[in-house]
Order: sequence, then C-alpha cells, then structure tokens
Amino acid sequence: MYEEDGVIRYTEFPLGVGFQTTDSVGTGANPSIGYMNSSGNPEIHVVWQSGTKLYYRSKSGGSWNSREYILNNGKRPCLEVVGSAVHVVCEKGDDIYHCETYYIEGDHDWSQERILDTSSSSTLPVITGGDVCVWVENVGGSNKEIVYSWNSLCGWSGADTISETSECSDYPHIVHKQTLDTTRVYCIWTENDSKPYDILFKSFWVGEGGSFDDGDPNEEPDMPFYIVECGETEPSAFNLRREGYTQYGSQYYNKIDFDSEYLEYKFEGLNPDREYALSAYAYHQENSSLEITVNVENIQIGKMTVPANTPVELGEMVPSPLYKDGIVYVTIHGEKAVSSAFVLYEYERTSGKGGGPQDMKVTSLNVERLVLNVFPNPVRKDICVQYTIPRKTRVKLSIYDVAGRLVRTLINSTQKPGSYQQTFNTGNLSQGVYFVRLHTGDKSIVEKVVFLR
Repeated sequence: MYEEDGVIRYTEFPLGVGFQTTDSVGTGANPSIGYMNSSGNPEIHVVWQSGTKLYYRSKSGGSWNSREYILNNGKRPCLEVVGSAVHVVCEKGDDIYHCETYYIEGDHDWSQERILDTSSSSTLPVITGGDVCVWVENVGGSNKEIVYSWNSLCGWSGADTISETSECSDYPHIVHKQTLDTTRVYCIWTENDSKPYDILFKSFWVGEGGSFDDGDPNEEPDMPFYIVECGETEPSAFNLRREGYTQYGSQYYNKIDFDSEYLEYKFEGLNPDREYALSAYAYHQENSSLEITVNVENIQIGKMTVPANTPVELGEMVPSPLYKDGIVYVTIHGEKAVSSAFVLYEYERTSGKGGGPQDMKVTSLNVERLVLNVFPNPVRKDICVQYTIPRKTRVKLSIYDVAGRLVRTLINSTQKPGSYQQTFNTGNLSQGVYFVRLHTGDKSIVEKVVFLR
C-alpha cells in the first residue's frame, strides 16, 4: 500500500519481480495494510485517512469489497490482523482510539473505543498483537516520550513510559513474540531533539514498569489472541448458541450467557503451527453451586464447580490436533450452562513443528496440578495423550486393562515442568476398556479409554 498524488494504491508481486498488478483503492493518505489467512489466497485488509475520516476496504477472492467508513476525525491509522479480528489504532483529537471488527465469513461490525484519556497530546500510534498499543506522548514543550497501553478483560491499562529520556522520542514501531516461556514486546524509535537522530531499541514484557509489574518476568500477563465478553444484549460474534443472557452487574464477569443444555462458540483463524490456551470464566447468582464442563470439539478439557456469587476461571491448553483446520468449537455443558467470558491465547512453538514434547515453563494457565487429556475417545488406532506437570519430576505414562494389568509403558523418564503431547499407535491392543495412567511419584491421574477394532 502506498499513496501517490492523493490516490491510495495497492500492488502485489513476487520477490525479485516487478509490480504485477496495481489497484486504486481510494483517495487520501496514510494507508496501512494487513492480511488474513496466510495460506492459499489471503484476504487483504486496508485502512486509510481521507480528509477527517478513516475508511476501510477488504479484498477477497480477487475482488475489492465496498469502501466502509470507520471513524470521524481519525488520523494516521495503523492496522493489524489477528486471527479473524481486524484492529485499527489512530489519532482522534488529542487521544488514541482503537477500532475493531471480527471478520467472519465477510460479516462484520466495527466497534470503537478511546484507549486512554491523557492530559497531553497523543500521536503516531502503532499496534501489535491487537492488544498492545504504543504511541508518542507530548509531555511538555518539545519533550516527547514513547508510552504504551495493553488490553485485557479489564480494559486498557494506564500509559506506561518506554523511552524515559530527556531527549525528544518519536516515530515508534513495535512487534512482539509470545511463547509459553515469555511474552516480549520489541520497540524502536527515533531519539534526539535535532539531527542527527539516533535509533533506540528496548524490549519489555507486558506490564513491566506499570501497576502489573511485580519485578518477575516469569509472572507477566500473556497477550490475548481473542477476548470474548458474554452477557450482552446482542450475542458476541463468536456465539453460536445461547438461550439468553443475564447482567448481574457492570463487571465483565457479572454478565453471562446461559442455556439449559449447552452454550456453543466458534473460534476461527487459528494457526495449526502455533499453540493455544483457553481461559473460560463463569459466574452466577443461583441458590447453589453449578457443575460445568468445558469441551473443545466434543472433547472435555476441564470442569468447574462454580459457587454462587463467585467468579471462577478454568485455564487449559487446547490440544493441537483439534484445530488443524484453523477452527475450534467450544461448548459449555451443565444442568445450567453459564459463561461470562473467554480469552484465547496464542503462542509460538518453542521446538519442532506440529507437536511432540514442548519444554516450557508452567504459566498461569498450567495450574499447579497434574492435567491429563486423552483423545480421540473411543479410539481405533492412534491415541493422542496431552498432559501437564507442574514441576520437574519422574514421569511414567502407562496403559492398564480392566483387570489392572500393565499392558504398555508409554513414557518413563524425568521431564521438566510444562505441557507435553504425543501420539501412540495402539493397533496391537484388543478391543475393550483400558485406563491411561499418569504417575509422577507422589501423584497419579487416570483417564478411561475405549479401544474399538
């Protein structure tokens, strides 16, 4: 994307080859671009400024869709695509605004919010991950600082300073990298009051230096991939089934979707080469506790006991074989199924591609207990075992028959804390009921499995 004599132009070409096609997208200035669906024919998303308004267009199937108006009095937009979400940050007046839409099968509606109301002028915003925004804050005279804010279920945080220099800091750019070990944001900007300008660099973890910083980078919050708030008048873009909603209060956990059988949500735009974790939140004000199970693709990944007037969170890794097509369906089951929010996190793999044991630290999602998931169940041939251990220990993973006899030892070794996943061939075992047992010396957990032949 570029601007030429007031015209916004789009071009695409293979590396090392001249321009193949050039389209006129609109008139204006300050274009920004992103794409969705990295394989095959990607969908292109662009935003630009025209006069005092921001406009958006997308290209899918080789054709440009109609121009859409996003925001009045917006300037200098920056666009990023995260999964099925399109994020735009921009200047509006002296503040920074965030516009967002979930682009699901072409259908979408834009929302907008002010990130922060500061006492000074804020300019040149950029965004990474859809949830960390960096901009220039004019703190007085010619002095400018680089500051950032990050988004969570509780909303955007207060502005924390990155540059902290006596010179003029300007023109920031950012990227981020999130693994199960750490979440780092990398920022560069120009420095000095006059030429020659320096280029400065700083990396930090989300929350560093602010109200969430306890000095331990291992306890940093993770950047969300999707944030889904339930209990609104209109169902969220992710919701496929609910009977209704209830709003007990104004906090995110006080607002719930409910159903007498099950709730269902659909998440698209997942990358099969990444890892994902899901946090599910539940709340209610019934007379007694509710028992709720969380399923992904009809496989139970966890259960919650939710007392009345008490928000409860369940955090688990999503088994990678379940999103090979880039889509997962999440269902909430219970005598009364309730849900107040979901947060889906995306992580780059730290070793290998497509699975296998992952050496990783236990984050807040990998709670201090053993976790064992076995799927598919029933199984005909290959069985996938996913488990989490909270500390370095001797791990023994075994299969027993209904008489309690050991029929196979799958793993018997010392392993670091973290989440692991392996696939085993069970074709030589007879049809029947078996038990997969995870034993770590002082604790054990067992899952019942049915083998079909």
